[in-house]
Amino acid sequence: MALVFTGPLLNRLTPQVRRKIERAYSKFPELADRRVIVGITHKRGLDGYAVVEDFCIRLNVNRRTVSHFTIGHELMHLLQKPGLGIIPDGEIQCDIWTLARSKLFLDEMPSYLEVHPCTDETWEHHATLVRELCIRAIEVRRSNRRYIVWLKNMLQRYLDGPIQLELFPAPA
Repeated sequence: MALVFTGPLLNRLTPQVRRKIERAYSKFPELADRRVIVGITHKRGLDGYAVVEDFCIRLNVNRRTVSHFTIGHELMHLLQKPGLGIIPDGEIQCDIWTLARSKLFLDEMPSYLEVHPCTDETWEHHATLVRELCIRAIEVRRSNRRYIVWLKNMLQRYLDGPIQLELFPAPA
């Protein structure tokens, strides 16, 4: 199947945002056999949201530049229940899996995973290491369902001062 853009979105869709949607979608091979609807939202304070049972995401193209991260985050919701159900439910989980999925999604700081004192301005300096810790957290989850606690502890240790990733191996 393919992406289906709603009429209202097509009326507002720029070539740049279309390319971002298509690039982000390409990182989700699990959705290749599904029809994924991409629409527009005007909800204040939201960059986007997913209607999982309809395999639909809605993006706020009026607010500001739509990031790969926002698109990826909303597509990731389609992999949660009641969608495909292949990743754990929850917003923090969605952020973790989105950051871990591809470097493409490092263009914006996560929405729900706390990375304080990181700011929008300093995110690019921390993004790669935060992504690596998210990848390791998913590995930790295989043996420890408290992987989010593990990740938050590692993020806090990192953000409190410089660390070397070798010091934080994922538990076997």
